[in-house]
Amino acid sequence: MVQKMHRVFDPDVGDYVAITGADSLDVTMAGIKYATIQEAMTAAVADSIIIVGPGTYAEDVTWSDYSGVQLVAQVPGTVTIEAVAANAISIDPAAASGTWSATIKGIKLSHDDGLVGLQVDNASVGKRINLYLDDMGIESETSTDHAIDVNRSGAATDAIRIYANGHNTTIEGLVHVIFECADDRVRFNGYRLVGGITQTGAIADAEVTLINCGILTSGRTFDAAVTHNLIGCWAETDANPNVYTAIADEVAQTATS
Repeated sequence: MVQKMHRVFDPDVGDYVAITGADSLDVTMAGIKYATIQEAMTAAVADSIIIVGPGTYAEDVTWSDYSGVQLVAQVPGTVTIEAVAANAISIDPAAASGTWSATIKGIKLSHDDGLVGLQVDNASVGKRINLYLDDMGIESETSTDHAIDVNRSGAATDAIRIYANGHNTTIEGLVHVIFECADDRVRFNGYRLVGGITQTGAIADAEVTLINCGILTSGRTFDAAVTHNLIGCWAETDANPNVYTAIADEVAQTATS
C-alpha cells in the first residue's frame, strides 16, 4: 500500500493540517482516480496527463509505452516518488518506430544507495526519445549514486534526448549518459548537478549543453568528440552553493572539459 501525506484546509482548525495514509491518495487521470501512480501509468494512452497530489509515493514506476504521457505534480515541489527496489521511474518504451516523448513536471525522485532515480533506455524505440524534465529534482543517498542513468540497448542510430529546465532545481546524484547517435542531446538549464555529469561515447555532433548550472563533486566529463556548451555555469566547491568558482563560457567546444 502506498503511504503518502498531504495538507488540506480544516475549517474547524482554521488552518492546513497533515493527512497521512491510503485515504489521502490523490492520483487522477482524465477525471478518474487511481490507487497508485503505476495504476495510472498502466491505464494511460497517448498524450495522457497524470496529476499527482502532494505526498510521498513509495513505488517503482514503469513508464507507459504510449507517447506524450505527462506526469505532473498538482502542486510543484510537493510530490516525491521514492524508489523501493530498483528505479523511482523507469523509461524503456515498447514503441516500434517514430519519435516518442515523455514529460515529468514539478516532481522529485528519491532513491537509496544502489538504486536509481530515473533510468532511461531505448531498447525498442525506432527513432528518438524526447524526454522533457520540468523542475524535476532528485534526492540521492550519496552524490556518487546514479540519479539519472541513460542506457543504450537499442540501435546506435536511434537517439535519446533530455531537455531539462529548472529553477535552481537540485539533482544530488551523478547524471550518467551514454551517447551512440549523432542526434543524442542532453540539455540542462537552471540546475544544481551536485553529483556532476558524465557522458561516455565518442560521437561527433552529439551534444551536451549546460546553461546556468552549478556542478559539484564529480564535476563534468565529456568525450572529446562530443560538442559541449557551458554558458553561465559555476563549479561548486562546497555543499553550500554560495561557495563556487565561475566556469568560463565554452560554446560549441569539441575538446574534453
